[in-house]
Amino acid sequence: MQISQRVASTPARIDLVPQMTALRPLYPGAGPQLANLLRGAGLRDVKARTVTVRVGRRRTRSGRLMLTDYLSLLERMTPVMAQLGLASQEQWEAWLAQAWQEKNTSSTRVDLTAAYGRR
Repeated sequence: MQISQRVASTPARIDLVPQMTALRPLYPGAGPQLANLLRGAGLRDVKARTVTVRVGRRRTRSGRLMLTDYLSLLERMTPVMAQLGLASQEQWEAWLAQAWQEKNTSSTRVDLTAAYGRR
């Protein structure tokens, strides 16, 4: 699954997530390469599909659930952000509180990619 970095660009400054992933062995932009990565791992008959989900104002039900999951994940990232020196715990928590308040007043689209294959 790939979550577009656009979600991480809320006015609440949650745009530190891409910086955090750059400091860890994570690759949030893997969606477009996912099928080729699976083929490279030896899978056959690989299928991949990308869907766009609306998040925020005028969102879909799945978009509401995804945004709630995403913001909950970001809450659990608070110690990591502080440990990496990207934001203090207080600053990160303030930004998250603002993001929770803004989730119904702003909107964006998120691209999700899923892929599978046979061994």
